[in-house]
Amino acid sequence: MDLAKFHFLNYIRTQEKCQTMICSTLRTLLCRLFKGPRKPAVSTSKFTQIISRNYTLCFSCQVDFIEIHAAHGYLLHSFLSPLSNTRNDENGGEPLQNRLRFPLRLLRSCREAWSEKPLFVRISASDWADGPEKDEEGIWKQWGIDQSTVLVGKLREVGVDLIDCSSGGNWFHQNIAIKPGYQVRHVYH
Repeated sequence: MDLAKFHFLNYIRTQEKCQTMICSTLRTLLCRLFKGPRKPAVSTSKFTQIISRNYTLCFSCQVDFIEIHAAHGYLLHSFLSPLSNTRNDENGGEPLQNRLRFPLRLLRSCREAWSEKPLFVRISASDWADGPEKDEEGIWKQWGIDQSTVLVGKLREVGVDLIDCSSGGNWFHQNIAIKPGYQVRHVYH
């Protein structure tokens, strides 16, 4: 086997090993955050610290950029949307700042740990739920473009390099008329 091929295969093995280590750590952490069957719950601050430490691993694996998935009803979007976030602590409910608190704290930590390379964030611009985003009394009913606009402003302050805008995925009864350009309206708000 020639030397170039050996180095390439070694590089691929290193990448696979790093990816496996990162995924395994995150899977364990998510189970603990949501009080998995055998582990005590992890606080949101501890979660943020552990995520930050994983950036060192990503850096050593020569990852060029990282995209944090805060869309489609996954963990961070579940904190953002009033449909899924029914918590009654500092990370839930009204006002909007409560629901933004944990995702922004996590993303600040990510930006600090990953300061030299691009950091992307994928968001859902809308839950596509029935009814208005906000009711007549000013209570947020679902995640939508107005709250997404506030979030994007905060992400710019954090130093996020790119926002990947998507939508949906958090509301079981969503009814999306999928056609070419159906999400473009979210970009031009």
